[in-house]
Amino acid sequence: MKNFIITLNGYGQMLKENVRDRSLFEYAVKDNFNSITEKGKWGYIRLGKTFEKAYFSLFADQSDFPGESFIRSLKYNGFSEKIATLFLGGFLTHVEGKVVETRPRLSDKELYGLLDFVSEGQTKFQFVVNNGESIIGFTKNLPVKHLPFPCSMKNMEFEICLPADREFADINNIINISSRVLVSHPINNVREDLSEPIANLFWLWGMGKRKHILPFYEKINKKTFYISLDNDLNDLSCLLGFKQVNDISMCEDGSLLWLNNTLDCKENKALWVKRFERFDRDSLNHIRRICAKDECRILFIFDSFTDKDMVLNSEWGIYCVVTNCSSFPFRLKKHIRKSRIFIEDFFKING
Repeated sequence: MKNFIITLNGYGQMLKENVRDRSLFEYAVKDNFNSITEKGKWGYIRLGKTFEKAYFSLFADQSDFPGESFIRSLKYNGFSEKIATLFLGGFLTHVEGKVVETRPRLSDKELYGLLDFVSEGQTKFQFVVNNGESIIGFTKNLPVKHLPFPCSMKNMEFEICLPADREFADINNIINISSRVLVSHPINNVREDLSEPIANLFWLWGMGKRKHILPFYEKINKKTFYISLDNDLNDLSCLLGFKQVNDISMCEDGSLLWLNNTLDCKENKALWVKRFERFDRDSLNHIRRICAKDECRILFIFDSFTDKDMVLNSEWGIYCVVTNCSSFPFRLKKHIRKSRIFIEDFFKING
């Protein structure tokens, strides 16, 4: 028995969007997908509203979630051992305290310059910047606290989003000061001259801390492998104990392969269709041929995450389960509310 989880980030939007009274997904040429899922069972699976937490919660207890910032920091070696608390950090645009722009486009050079100014030369906090992403590290061991993602703060007064806990007084002070002094920073002077949104408010979210995570292979007593076509969940898969491979044929009998594919939100919808057609032609063709000669269990998950830092209105994704087993003692529900328990039970079945 070979087991597959195929997660399709953003493709839930293709299922939902209609073009000329047809789902955008229907326009894709996907002979292999159609062949694999011909007798599949479809339904809804509860994932969550944020990207990394949704997929962490498929394989581990949500209470053990180490935070988006910790997961993304795994690819960097820029923090000292003294760092106890991590955040994602970025800059917004506010007018008299109201957030009017949640994602002014900044180069890495601009991000570094603004962060160096706010951190006073990394004396108040440490940071790393790479490809438009910045991760912030504090030596203080702060209590776990959810700070709103920037995308949810549009047209809100940022002060009402600040944590009230006294342990966060220093962080609140950094944020408040940034809202007053960044407006006159030379980087913002240049941006204003170019009629670009200024970055005059420093904000933190995605709080993270190191936690011990039980590898998923220990829960299901199977080897676990991971392949990604875009690297979006590489760090999370490693944290969960999946071995990264680059060939679907490395999925052994009795093992589980997690295959991930992500839409590029910057592409237009015609390219979304082409992207899935390419995935169908390459990856799903390989899996279809495996299913033709081996017993397989396959779980497809379609979500609506087209951006790692978005917050969805709905927690639900769409699933399709496929199996060619002669006996399959598993009763599927139309709505799977406890995704982690479902995943563990589904792949614990012998084979």
